[in-house]
Amino acid sequence: VGEKLVIGLPGNPISAYNVLLRFAIPLLEELQVYFGLPTSFLKNVKARLLIPTRPARGRHTFNPAYFIDEGMWVLPIEFESYMITRFSQTNSIVKLRAGIHGLYEAGKEVPVEVYGQPKQLIVASEMLSSKTLKAIVNALGSFGKNILFVEEGSSIALHLARREIAHIAIVSKSMIDVLDKLSDHYESITLNQKIIVVEGQAVVNACTLYPQGSIWGLVSSRYCRDLEQVKARTPRAATWLLREGYVSRAILPVEELAIIRNKIAFKPSIIAEIKDKLVILCRKDLECDKVFEKMTKSLSR
Repeated sequence: VGEKLVIGLPGNPISAYNVLLRFAIPLLEELQVYFGLPTSFLKNVKARLLIPTRPARGRHTFNPAYFIDEGMWVLPIEFESYMITRFSQTNSIVKLRAGIHGLYEAGKEVPVEVYGQPKQLIVASEMLSSKTLKAIVNALGSFGKNILFVEEGSSIALHLARREIAHIAIVSKSMIDVLDKLSDHYESITLNQKIIVVEGQAVVNACTLYPQGSIWGLVSSRYCRDLEQVKARTPRAATWLLREGYVSRAILPVEELAIIRNKIAFKPSIIAEIKDKLVILCRKDLECDKVFEKMTKSLSR
């Protein structure tokens, strides 16, 4: 407009950020170079895929991901454009070109655009309740903001532990088959958790469906099969869905029930209880005793 450059952004927040990365920031960086100013926001690297990834058919795919600079690995996430909180937890984008159909196999090197700062500590985790998440964050407080928290379920957490990428791995004991093989590199403690299936009041007969590869996914596939399914990435999201009436049934940690009962008029009923254990794996190059002590103290409050 006149002598001013104007870049229009779409209304969807994720689309707006993508356009910002694709067009606005490269333009601003070119201007910074022109005026002799440093550029440091984006870093383009090559990294190896931790899991197989399928690009979209017929168009370039820009997939949000967790970039792990130790070993130059990248973990793309399952993602839809409304998942703003989920997007905010990532630190990079995997760029897959159009015209390549089928899977990119794990280990394949792909271009990655890194827009977050390198992280000092990698925590790979099963989906967690609010209380457990807070306890773990408090226990790792000495690392400040240098934590990359990958809350993608037990399967991914174990995958990162087997490669010794995760400094902390939190997995459901019911999904572990290799704990003895990890003991050379990790110390562990076990925490009890209780998963409940709760019936509430909602206009629709819908149930929270978690991703497969997590204990929550296994439970929800059993108790949600006859209902409409609404995706929930974490137990905290499922709590909100039940509280707001978007689902009539939810799979939750037992401690989330108190949160719901304090904020809604009706009293949800428990129709099933599943006892489970969380195994906390801590890589031996950390001060694991101190980490475990802080976790257990925080959870006992």
